[in-house]
Amino acid sequence: VTGVVGEALLTVTAANAEPYQATLDTLVPGCGLLQATPALAQCEGALDVQLFDADLNLSATALDGVVVSASSDSDPQGIAVALVETKLDSGKFVGGLTISPSGEGEALKVGDSETVTVSYLDEACEDGAAEKTVDVVVDCTAPALSELSIEEVTATSGIVSFVTNEFASGTVRFGLFEPLGEE
Repeated sequence: VTGVVGEALLTVTAANAEPYQATLDTLVPGCGLLQATPALAQCEGALDVQLFDADLNLSATALDGVVVSASSDSDPQGIAVALVETKLDSGKFVGGLTISPSGEGEALKVGDSETVTVSYLDEACEDGAAEKTVDVVVDCTAPALSELSIEEVTATSGIVSFVTNEFASGTVRFGLFEPLGEE
C-alpha cells in the first residue's frame, strides 16, 4: 500500500491454497494520523489512542514514546496521555486514557454530550507544523426502551423486539435458572 497511513489488510491467494490475511501497519513520511476509539464513548470507561507517525520514531534500537493531550468541555486544561511505540522502529504508538464524570485519579472529567479532544503537534508535516486532533463524543445517558414485544415463543426460540430513542444494541439473556447465561 503506497501513501496510506494507518492499517491495511493484506490478502495473499494462490492456486489450491486457502487465502492468507494479515493486518499491516502502514506509514509514510509527513503528517501523522491520530485515532481514538470508541468514537462514541460511555460516560465512564477507557479510550484507546493510536498515533501513526514515522517522524516520531527516533530510535531503531529502543521503543520510543510520545505524549499527546486530552481535554473535554468539563476539563479544558486536560491531561497528558503517554503513548508507547508498539514495536521497534514501527512509528505506531498506542496508549489509553480513562474518562469519568468525577475526574478522580488520573481520569479526564467528562459530562453528558461533551466532546473529548485528543491532540498533538505534528512538527514534520509537509507544509510546516500542524495540530492533529480527533474527537470522541461522550454519552452518559442510557437509551430509553419502548415498544418491547415478545412473540412466537416456542420451547426453543422466540422473537424479542424493542425500540430505543437513540442508536443502541441489545442482548437478550435467557434460561431456566439464574444466572441467565444463554444469548
